[in-house]
Amino acid sequence: MRWFPKVNVVDNTWGSVGEPQMRDQEAVESGIRTENQSNPNLFGIRRISITPIVQGTQRTPDRPSTSSVTLVRTNTNTVVIDTGSAEVEDMVRKGFSDLQVPLEKVNVLVTTRSHPDFSGNDPLFVNALQHIRKEEWVGANTKLRRVMMGTPYHWIDRYMKLVRLPFPSPGSLVMLLHLPEREELLEPSTRHLAGKVIGVAGFAIKGEKDQAVQRAFREFRKQDQRGIMREKKTNINSMKDLLHYCDRIIPGYGPMFSTRDY
Repeated sequence: MRWFPKVNVVDNTWGSVGEPQMRDQEAVESGIRTENQSNPNLFGIRRISITPIVQGTQRTPDRPSTSSVTLVRTNTNTVVIDTGSAEVEDMVRKGFSDLQVPLEKVNVLVTTRSHPDFSGNDPLFVNALQHIRKEEWVGANTKLRRVMMGTPYHWIDRYMKLVRLPFPSPGSLVMLLHLPEREELLEPSTRHLAGKVIGVAGFAIKGEKDQAVQRAFREFRKQDQRGIMREKKTNINSMKDLLHYCDRIIPGYGPMFSTRDY
């Protein structure tokens, strides 16, 4: 059973994906099946889910740009990656209301870019601990509790790891979701992604049709045909490496797409 790609730790290397911090697998899985009466939230009864709240769109003559807003829930964390522009605040509020997830229950906020179209609704998540790259520390929303991401990677929990990459600018943040293969650990809406690695890329990948993404795919195919990229890479140092490492990408703008269709 594959839970995580087998990789090595290189702490001083850009894009190191690191060695997963494993817990007792059976103990964590039993938290889904057996409620602990003394502490029902010890492992969490909630199954893992990935929900697009807002699908990002780039600027057009009649509307401003907004990033994608993605909600990820695991046994122990409620995480939002990017919050979109202020113009989509009503969409964000409605998305959480429809899911019956109070905004104050979000405990982790990841900001891949401190530009207003990626962070315009940060103030909604008053109880979240904001993770932001150190290069944008000054421009971030100062009313939130913050963590400066200066290390190559940081595990949010056993399924989610935040990594710093050297593209499109130094220190760009991408959330890697390593989903379990057992479908009963996932919400029905997420079960089609069982066993997959999902990259919530934010500003690092603008969209499937972006010219830089298409160039990376062409390079990926060329090297794959020569047998160079058969295994998962240890480090992610380019867009091509990220596309190779992940099975699906949730970009900053547009819908999630598969990296295995190319």
